[in-house]
This record gives sequence, C-alpha cells and structure tokens, in this order.
Amino acid sequence: MRRGSNYTLFLEYNIALNEGLDGVYLSSYTIDAQKRYLAATHFEPTSARAAFPCFDEPHLKARFELSIVRERSYFALFNMPLRASSPVQGSSLMRDEFDVSVEMSTYLVCFVVCDFAKVSNKTNNNVTVSVYAPANIIHQADYALHASITLLEYYHEFFTVPYPLPKLGECIATLP
Repeated sequence: MRRGSNYTLFLEYNIALNEGLDGVYLSSYTIDAQKRYLAATHFEPTSARAAFPCFDEPHLKARFELSIVRERSYFALFNMPLRASSPVQGSSLMRDEFDVSVEMSTYLVCFVVCDFAKVSNKTNNNVTVSVYAPANIIHQADYALHASITLLEYYHEFFTVPYPLPKLGECIATLP
C-alpha cells in the first residue's frame, strides 16, 4: 500500500437479525389476523457496528454502496434510490442494488425490507418524499406526507441549504 493512494475494500458480511429495536432488527405487524414481518435498522448512536464492520463514530464519514437480497413479495429501501433489481439465479429471491450514498456517518445509514404500501409526492425542489405503512393504514399516512414535504421545503428556505439526497422516505409501522 502506498501513502496518499485510495483503496476500495469489498466485504461480504452476514449477521443475525436482532429481536430488539437496535442494529438490524426483525419486527412484525398484523393485518386481518395474519402476522407479517419486516427488517429495519436503527444505528444511532453506535449500533452500525452490529450490522457491518465499521468505525462507528459520528465524526467519521464514508460513502455506502448497498445491495439487499430479499423475497419477491417484499421490497427494500435504502437512503439512496434503487439502481437495479434482478433475480438471484436458481432461487425465488431478488437482489436490489442502490446508488452510492453521499458521505455520511454510519448511524445515518438506514435500510428496510418490508411489504408496506406507500404514498409519495415531490417537493418544490423535486425531492421525492415517500411514506410507507402497512396497507390497512396507508390512508392515515397522507398527513405525514404533507407535513414532511412542508417541513423539508421550510428548512430549505429557512437555512438556504438544499436537502442533499434525491429522496426522503419514512416508514410507519403503527399509527394510533
């Protein structure tokens, strides 16, 4: 290795889903007496290290390139837009590949695998905002969508700093 040179390290890493609400965790919800599952992340403040090898310190930043293998009846979400989706040869699984992220701290990395429904719209600055929720309560997500768009536009105007990502997504597992 030479000082001042850039290197790329590729790692394949397997983890078990956590049963708590920390790291990469498994959660569930019920529709019509049928239990459904989702996998999600919560890395703040220092739980990214439970999901992938990293320097899990907020002042350290990196770009993240993610691919997720999932069942066909589910879809995957990440901080960045989906770049490609393709079948995994010899199985009923799909591989989703996402755009490379902006530089960010590990605790900001977020991904979800679920079968939620979604509502979406765009801000005045063409940022796609989506709210995801179980199909039986998606009609309750309109307020969250409207509030998210309004706040994102307000912050852009107030701070004169544009939102740095092409999309914003929120997942709502339960609503009162």
